[in-house]
Amino acid sequence: MEKTICECNKEYKEEFDRMRDSAMKCKIKSKLNVLSERIHCYSEELVELKELEQSFINSLCLCLLAHVPVSYTHLRAHETGRNLVCRLLLEKKKKKTKEKK
Repeated sequence: MEKTICECNKEYKEEFDRMRDSAMKCKIKSKLNVLSERIHCYSEELVELKELEQSFINSLCLCLLAHVPVSYTHLRAHETGRNLVCRLLLEKKKKKTKEKK
């Protein structure tokens, strides 16, 4: 039985549609893979930027704290045992030098 031109065209069109759909799926998968790789790269860059930002903030805080004058009472409030010993030794040394003069 011979096929008519319309039937052949219909088969070719169906085959073409299947191939087109398959190609589209491949393109979509390929694009999804590219996008996934880009997202992964961007997320790594974002982590690096956040770490850099935190490092910058810490450095800035240290710089600001280094130049802010505080009262003697404030320093004494945060004194540790080691600092206390050092301070007492310095005060003792200071008294001795005053007495000698």
